[in-house]
Amino acid sequence: MILESYLADFDLNYTTSHCFKMAQVLAFDELQVYLKQKMTEFFHIPQKKRVLQKQKFNFKWSANKRDLVELIYALQAKRAINNGQFEIKELVDFFELNFDIQLNGYYNEFTKIKERKGINTRFLDELKSALLDKIRN
Repeated sequence: MILESYLADFDLNYTTSHCFKMAQVLAFDELQVYLKQKMTEFFHIPQKKRVLQKQKFNFKWSANKRDLVELIYALQAKRAINNGQFEIKELVDFFELNFDIQLNGYYNEFTKIKERKGINTRFLDELKSALLDKIRN
């Protein structure tokens, strides 16, 4: 029998020549179980989160979709969330999930916002005006 180099100074009182091999087999079995569990969690967590969040919050966006797109882009431009370090799609997904709305074509909506004649930030101006009214009353 050819011994592995790592067995050069093993203690016969505590181990045999095949203990390390057996330990490797058991470790790989445990690793396989762990990885299967993590993969299952990875592929099922988003659905669980959606269910939990929809049960926890019952908010529905009641303004029009373009207003929400304007708000999303404003939040990124202001760097109000994660210092602006995120993809617009991530914030769109967040709002779609939490406000029960579909924002298909949000890039096109932003293009339409940029092409507005006169005031481009109509919704944000309305928000500011509504807040100022609330503060004064």
